Amino acid sequence: MDFDQMLETWRAQNTAPLYDMNRDALRQALQTEEARVRGEMRTERRGLWFGWIFYTGMAVWAGLWIAITITNGWPAI
Repeated sequence: MDFDQMLETWRAQNTAPLYDMNRDALRQALQTEEARVRGEMRTERRGLWFGWIFYTGMAVWAGLWIAITITNGWPAI
């Protein structure tokens, strides 16, 4: 290999892209990841709703219990 061939090879390496990506595989991977994240968020949101409803109910029950106890003149809680 002479100098001109080496120089041509070197210049071809500089102009060639470093890598190529499979856009369809990338798009599919992103869609899969998005679906997974949406599922996790949905599960967490359901848990928050359940907790909010449960603890609100517990607070209302405690308030009613305290009010009934005070109204009936029972000993202090």
